[in-house]
Amino acid sequence: MPPKLVRVGIAVVEHADRYLVGVRGPTGPLAGYDEFPGGKCIAHETPSACAVRECKEETNLSIIVTQPLYHRRFEYSHATVDLSFYLSVPEFPEADLTPTPPFRWVDLRELCGLRFPDANQEVVSLLWDRAQRREEEQRWA
Repeated sequence: MPPKLVRVGIAVVEHADRYLVGVRGPTGPLAGYDEFPGGKCIAHETPSACAVRECKEETNLSIIVTQPLYHRRFEYSHATVDLSFYLSVPEFPEADLTPTPPFRWVDLRELCGLRFPDANQEVVSLLWDRAQRREEEQRWA
């Protein structure tokens, strides 16, 4: 029997050239891996709404989705996941943005060195490429 399909909404929260990242707990699938805030969609919930809800539940930070970033289906031994990643920003950037541990803010260089699940690797590459394009545009401006 094939693994069940799990719809997941993930917030890639960016603020002041840093990204919101946590570490998965010691039990369950992919324990100890780094992760962006997100989780399983509930019935009739869109992945973007899920990303917003899960970010608030996991980090105590309210966010706004600014654009879809990446979508993919990935097969792990425990499940097949349908992952929707959304570029997001804090809803109240002037507020205290200290997230609930184990979440923290990391810069792009640190982000690139973290241990994400295989399904997330392309997102980290996209963020790196995006930053390189912005630097190039600034040089030419």
